[in-house]
This record gives sequence, structure tokens and C-alpha cells, in this order.
Amino acid sequence: YCLFAGAAERLETIRARAAKELGEKNDKIVVPYLLESLKDKELVVRREACEALGKIADESAVPALSERLKDDKENWTVKLKAGQSLVNIGSPRAFPAFVHALKYECTQQRKIESISPPPRHDSFSPDEYVERTLSNQLRDLVKASATKDLHIALLKEYLKDEKLPNPCRYRFAIILGELNQ
Repeated sequence: YCLFAGAAERLETIRARAAKELGEKNDKIVVPYLLESLKDKELVVRREACEALGKIADESAVPALSERLKDDKENWTVKLKAGQSLVNIGSPRAFPAFVHALKYECTQQRKIESISPPPRHDSFSPDEYVERTLSNQLRDLVKASATKDLHIALLKEYLKDEKLPNPCRYRFAIILGELNQ
């Protein structure tokens, strides 16, 4: 049994390393394999696949990366890697996934995750770290978007939505302020 458990751990490491190496190739031909890795049961493999897809920056990865970002049960490290990859790709189609993820994160009290809790900073809590990072990623996506005006208008509408919790509205206000709106 111990030998089998060790083999399973090595297989997880091998799959994660393979995803990372495929991203280093920066060849769109590997995108289907990386998209399949986003469904892996091990978060380290999903995280490496997200990062690799961001390096390749192929538009065809946007729907699958958006799903990782929107998945409320996904580990925060995978979500943030998916978010950064979506920013790298720069597709305005990722906007709804960011809004969903930010709304979800702003309403959650993060339980300490057994694998890797968000880092603690002097000025904000682990929950705020995830919110702040997603907020910055959304800002960067909107800033670089060809549909920037549309996204700014949508953020202004979210800001007015009194059904949204105040932490969400606060994050949208920060984004708009950073975009000089």
C-alpha cells in the first residue's frame, strides 16, 4: 500500500510537471492536452495547467479557464492562476467569470484550507487577499479590453445594485476608481 501511495503522488507530480513543460513550449498544438488537465482531480495539476494556458495565451482556452474561475468549489490558488491566465489572454469574454468569482469571494468567509491558505499580509486578511487579487485582475482585464466602455458601464451598474453585499460594491468602486471612472 505504501508503495502504491508513493506512486500515486509521483504521478501527480509528473502530470503537474508535464503541464508546466507544455506551457514552456508555447505551442498552441498542446492546448487540448492542457484543457484536459484542467479537469484533473489534483489541484497542483489544474494550477499548472492554468498557468501554462496563460503562457500560451490561446483564445480557445477562455471558456475552460472561465469555468475554473467561476467554480465556487475550486481551490483559491487555481482560481487566481486561471484569472491571471485570462488576463494574459486578454479576452473580454472572461469578464462575466471575473464578476461571478468576485461576487462569490466577497461573500465568503474563507475557512483555512488544508493545502495552502492565502498568504497573510499586515494590512489585509487572507479573504481580502483573494478578493484584492481578483479585483486587480478584473481591473487589468477591463483596462486592456477592446470593450472597455461596455465593461465600465456594467461595473457602474453593479455598483448601484443594492442587492449586492457592500464588500462586492466596494471592490467594484475601487476598480472604477483605478480606471479613473
